[in-house]
Amino acid sequence: MVSPEERKEAYRQALLDSPRAGELAGSMALEGEDPARAAARLVLAPAVGGFLQWLLGLALEKGWRRLCFLARDGALLYRGASLLVRQLGLPLECQYLAVSRRGLWLPLWSWDRGLALELLCRKGRGKTLGEMLSWAGLAGEEGEAVAHSLGLPLGEALAPGQLKELGRSLGRCSLFLQGADRQGARAGEAFAAYLAQEGLLDGSPWVAVDSGWMGSTQESLGKILQGLGQGWTLEGCYWGLYRSPNKMPAHCWYFSPQTGWREKAWFANSLMEALLGAAHGTVLGYRQGAGRVLPVCGPEDGTRKDLFRKTEPVYQGYFRLLGEHSRREELLHWGREDLALARRTLPLLMGRPTREEAAAFGGLNYSDGGQADREAMARPLPPEGRNLGGCLAGAWPQGAAALTWEDPGRRFDAIALYQLLRAAKAAGR
Repeated sequence: MVSPEERKEAYRQALLDSPRAGELAGSMALEGEDPARAAARLVLAPAVGGFLQWLLGLALEKGWRRLCFLARDGALLYRGASLLVRQLGLPLECQYLAVSRRGLWLPLWSWDRGLALELLCRKGRGKTLGEMLSWAGLAGEEGEAVAHSLGLPLGEALAPGQLKELGRSLGRCSLFLQGADRQGARAGEAFAAYLAQEGLLDGSPWVAVDSGWMGSTQESLGKILQGLGQGWTLEGCYWGLYRSPNKMPAHCWYFSPQTGWREKAWFANSLMEALLGAAHGTVLGYRQGAGRVLPVCGPEDGTRKDLFRKTEPVYQGYFRLLGEHSRREELLHWGREDLALARRTLPLLMGRPTREEAAAFGGLNYSDGGQADREAMARPLPPEGRNLGGCLAGAWPQGAAALTWEDPGRRFDAIALYQLLRAAKAAGR
């Protein structure tokens, strides 16, 4: 197993090939910093800084004026972009938009039932019928009646093969359709009011910024905006995508559906979401309050909040230094330079973590938009589950491997191969 000092030295060596980022990160070094702060300083802040330079440079090149950073993964990106826009005096407006796949599902139902059912029944870890019906606002006796009509239990995890058939069954279930229609009409009105309140229904285009992965949030937002009479096509900017949003323009930094295969193999998207995202819970819907439309969120994530207290000064310090050493005409250039650095350091942190790094980040909660704070990102595997399947059952497989075996190298390689095959399958859909 690689020691913490050996890992920090590997990061420093990578930074030698990127003198500008290396100088900024090196100027913030502290004696005896813990693994979380070291990773934020040497890996994550330079990577996020690279993404932001690319994003802002691309916005200037394409003449965009409004960037909307989507909750929760866009929280750190929003704060960093806002700071750089102010420092560099860029003609850009940054907004944080409180949305989620779950929060958009009912508004989407009003405009495109087929897409809504497809998104609801996509494969996911440990999905239950009860959880899926809660997305449609059907709980209690109403949810039980739908489950009885389908002949399925509410609380049992559904196998991937059951999900596709479930979508067809829900599309024929009158109890489900009536309930979703009723709840969707209410949710659609509330979400339209929220967008109008935020100035996003004035006919002027804006661009969605998110971590990415499957592009479904952009698809949902795009359909809703079209239904609300917006005569422009929503574009998206992403850290990475495994598949493209259907017939919608998307721009990727770290990997795209057709590129970045090595990066996909050694990536950990669940971990990235936790590192980038806000501590507030998943956006569940919207309500009127104090003369405004307010997002309704799930419980706050204490593990993210604790990590932010430790790492936020690192990010903000790095972004301020970045702004002081940047010029608007060079943003795209430096965004691409820092991309090369991220492709050397992120695979180490995410795909081959040290035990100390896995312990520092493995305690973060993982939630896929269903139950809040459902499971830890990574934990040591029990004796009966010490195999590849046991690793893959968790949100951060590489973290579980690092916490379980003294020499996890072979497991890291096997996980990378598995992820590469999954990425290839997703790109071909």
